[in-house]
Amino acid sequence: MTDNENAADLYTAMRKAADAAAATYVGLTIEAAREKAGAAGTRLRVSSQDGEPYMLTADHIPGRVTVSVDNGVVTTSRVEI
Repeated sequence: MTDNENAADLYTAMRKAADAAAATYVGLTIEAAREKAGAAGTRLRVSSQDGEPYMLTADHIPGRVTVSVDNGVVTTSRVEI
């Protein structure tokens, strides 16, 4: 196996783990999501609320959770790797 193949396999595994972690936020209230992120020692930011997108920074923080919220409930979530 080449180094590129190893790197691709590692990225795929990391993405799957991050997606699984992100899924645990969907359905939570924004308050519960903030508490969960805080307890995990990570940051949480809201990318949109009730259909209104927010401006986001372009920085990359591994582990940061970005969520969309509708009616106070997280509808989508993504964890940076």
